[in-house]
Amino acid sequence: MFLALFPLQLALFPGEEIPLHIFEPRYKQLIAECRDHGILFGIPALAGGNVSKVGTEVELVRILETSDTGEMDIVVRGIRVFRIDNLQTEVPHKLYSGAEVTLLENDARTDPDAKQKLLERYEEFMRLIRKGASIPNDLQDNASFVLGSRVGLSLNQRLSMLRTPKEADRQKYLLHYLERAIQAIRQRRSTGMKVGRGNGTTRHIGD
Repeated sequence: MFLALFPLQLALFPGEEIPLHIFEPRYKQLIAECRDHGILFGIPALAGGNVSKVGTEVELVRILETSDTGEMDIVVRGIRVFRIDNLQTEVPHKLYSGAEVTLLENDARTDPDAKQKLLERYEEFMRLIRKGASIPNDLQDNASFVLGSRVGLSLNQRLSMLRTPKEADRQKYLLHYLERAIQAIRQRRSTGMKVGRGNGTTRHIGD
């Protein structure tokens, strides 16, 4: 299938919502088509100057504001993970690029005991960084993506998650990350180092 592309220096998870500021003519055109025709587009990550082979299919959730110059503040939501099969830097009659892509299958099966352990480590981590430790209500089938969007993963770590088709394996990856992050925070505190809040807290453990 064909997807218009909006490469960014980020990796968006399915179900995750983010705000974007749209100012380039090619992306003004793209978002106008999303608004008027309900089309979807893809966000592949820009990593090391290259477009990642994996990305996330995205829908326009809402337009917050449109300026006189046509710039827009919008909110988008990730839907499904895709793999780029054929990148098209030029699309007829369009300013933006695109690609033929394959939507990747997601195996949502997981082990209840392993998931419970992940939730416990997540709560512990959030308490350590002094953020709300409550479990999100929207876990559904892909707890790894919901929790992973909140714990300060680096771009490469997020891409590793997107490349992993099995929820059970993503949960193992995230559990390992959280256990190392918890250990690192405790070590810093034991030596008197300050631990800040927010996504930079763990300095992207294990990048």
